[in-house]
Amino acid sequence: CPPGTTPNYGFEFKWWSSLPPGMTRTCIGLEERRCGSEEGWQLARDHIHSGRGHLDGAYLVLSLKVGGFRGREGIVNGQPEELGQVSFTFELVCQAACEFVFMQATKSKGVSVIRTWEGAQPRQHYVLKVTQNDSYTFTWAFQKVSWDQGLSSVLTGTSRMFENDMAKLYTINVTNTLDGGAKGCLNCPMQGDDSEIQKECIPCPNGHYIQENSSRCLPCPPNTVVTSPLPYGIKSCHPCGPGLSSTNGYTCNTNCIFQEGDSTYDLRKLQGTQLVKGALLFTASGTQYYHLFNLSLCGDPQVTCQNNVTYRTLSDVDPWVTSLVCRSTMVPSRYPTEPLTLSTQSMPLGDHLIGVTRSTHLGGIKVMEEFKSKNSTDDLHFYFSTPMSTPSCPDGRSTTITLRCDPSMKGNGLLTLPVKCPDGTCDGCSFHFLWKTMYACRRCSMGDYKAVKGECVGGTQDIHYLPPGDCLMPDEMPPSKSIKCLTEIPFYIKVIIISAITLGFILCLVMASLWKKNKKLRYKYMKLVQNSSGKEGELPAAESCALQDGDDDDEEVQFSQKKSSHGIKQGIFNRMQGLGTKGHDRSAFETLHLTENETFS
Repeated sequence: CPPGTTPNYGFEFKWWSSLPPGMTRTCIGLEERRCGSEEGWQLARDHIHSGRGHLDGAYLVLSLKVGGFRGREGIVNGQPEELGQVSFTFELVCQAACEFVFMQATKSKGVSVIRTWEGAQPRQHYVLKVTQNDSYTFTWAFQKVSWDQGLSSVLTGTSRMFENDMAKLYTINVTNTLDGGAKGCLNCPMQGDDSEIQKECIPCPNGHYIQENSSRCLPCPPNTVVTSPLPYGIKSCHPCGPGLSSTNGYTCNTNCIFQEGDSTYDLRKLQGTQLVKGALLFTASGTQYYHLFNLSLCGDPQVTCQNNVTYRTLSDVDPWVTSLVCRSTMVPSRYPTEPLTLSTQSMPLGDHLIGVTRSTHLGGIKVMEEFKSKNSTDDLHFYFSTPMSTPSCPDGRSTTITLRCDPSMKGNGLLTLPVKCPDGTCDGCSFHFLWKTMYACRRCSMGDYKAVKGECVGGTQDIHYLPPGDCLMPDEMPPSKSIKCLTEIPFYIKVIIISAITLGFILCLVMASLWKKNKKLRYKYMKLVQNSSGKEGELPAAESCALQDGDDDDEEVQFSQKKSSHGIKQGIFNRMQGLGTKGHDRSAFETLHLTENETFS
């Protein structure tokens, strides 16, 4: 490839004049003359086939070694990022119940069967997506009849009944490998000056993609990741799951602080390793065992499930599993003198945290119905995924952890398993946990607190903040604080006191005025009575009816209780009462014309 480009390595076999490098073939049988040739598979220009002349029970194996794939592993929205592909076109020509098996073997996982076909099969194409970066050995194996039938045919002398049955492979293609040939050349991302021609292809920094027109490295949007070794176009930037963020551009993680709507959750005190013991189980022979779950909520640190006993004999298989959620089978000792507990069959249940949300489903993973609560709309759900396919779980395994706010659960609270499925799973592939703790409550905001003010002592006043029961006071928020205050009377109390004094003073003035007016009226009538008593039986001419301007005719009139003037007082009083009973169409007063010699009666 010219400077500024990089080879697009891979394997592409479609002409079979000779066996390609890195590929081997062999034949395995039950007796010495089991195979027509030791190589087994035979070349036929446009295809390679399992050959003729082999016994019916012969096992024909074709293998291809691949040193590895370019790029790094990654999970995007719960699905593993593709590193490369292994594809092939084949055909099965069979009269018997033949079997064709496609397998892969890695150093870390051992041998695993990918796909099996039985009986005659028309020409077809199969594709395997590679998601784990490792060195691989891919194997195609063909057998005309089953192993038991092959053994029986040897014993009965009928071991060559299906000589024409065979498997044909037309093409094999492996992409994005570290070795092999180059299918073509890809433009390298531009680093530095445009005029500078690069001798080597330098990848873009983490979190950058290659602009297809200019081949320049451009940053991806925030909280997106890039896993492809040559990320052409912005489509190579994959967003993180809900509640997750990316700081390095190739992994999505969390700091255990989540924002859901107007609510903030701080789960940092729940970080670390948590152990959950499953229900006690028994084998058919009565041996007791249980499953021990090891989990890390926010992934810092990861947890380890280790085996201290294994049935495998491969020395290169690790005796432990490192993941975010894993499970080990624990077998307690039968004897009190031997307290050793055996740990075996450790497996990952959640290699990747794919999202944290209030939603009860995410990417095909659902929360168990038992853990859904109508009264707990603030529940927070963690979704974990292990996309590695197994015969029992072709879609991989998944784990959900439901966090529920419970102020009565102090500290880390309580982790429980479903009552319906006390071993954590009902199908062996989906696992569920419920975690009740006070730390799962949302953080209180300033509007949630109830402020209680204390007394002002020595110029300082304490204000206590009381949170409600459904939220958690953050550590940076002190339960109380002190503020400066003055010992003098508050302004509003001053206003009340001044208003009260003013009102009291006005009332006193009104009362004094009324008292003075009443006293003046009494004095006038008393004077009138005394003057009238000077001449017995005579009443001096009235000047003004004993009322002046501004005086109220409803004022109470008091007379002196003298016996000599009793008759006169009664007469005046009766006449004044009569004045009040006049009709409304006449004057309220009446003028009396008296002569000097007319007596008053």
